[in-house]
Amino acid sequence: IMSLLDDVSIVVTPNGYNVGELYAVIPVFREGADKVTDGGFPSGTTAWSFGGGWSLGVGVAEADGSTSTSNLLTQDLGLVATKTYTISFSSNRVGGTLFVQNGTSYSSSTIYTLNTGTGLEVQTFTVTSPSNSAIGFYAYSYDGTIDDVTVKEVTSADMDVTRETAATRVDE
Repeated sequence: IMSLLDDVSIVVTPNGYNVGELYAVIPVFREGADKVTDGGFPSGTTAWSFGGGWSLGVGVAEADGSTSTSNLLTQDLGLVATKTYTISFSSNRVGGTLFVQNGTSYSSSTIYTLNTGTGLEVQTFTVTSPSNSAIGFYAYSYDGTIDDVTVKEVTSADMDVTRETAATRVDE
């Protein structure tokens, strides 16, 4: 029985040149599947844990502007410490500060702080080597809503190549 790995080779060739230099295509930025369940906060049961100050609105998570260490909205996503992730969400901030945290407690590490701008905005940022598998939104006097939460793993290329094949190689 022959394996596809025994029959297929990938040839990488330069796509441009200059004196003494060869140029090749650089892998493009890619993102994996969304790790968040119910990032659009549908009505009914959700995968989020709503702490004090947070409630489920119509297609959004709402924070009431109170100040308490229990004001956490969290979800365990199984994030891996050696990977990089993009986090995106829309916010409709009236006032206060929203901390995006890596973890499910008030003392978790802060990876993003939203304390300027009002109205509907999309926030996007990356976290590298998260220290916890969960994401949390800590509302410190935050009055507003969040919606469309996504967390996607960043991959550096559109394919993975393994050296464990019977393919013929030229040089390294």
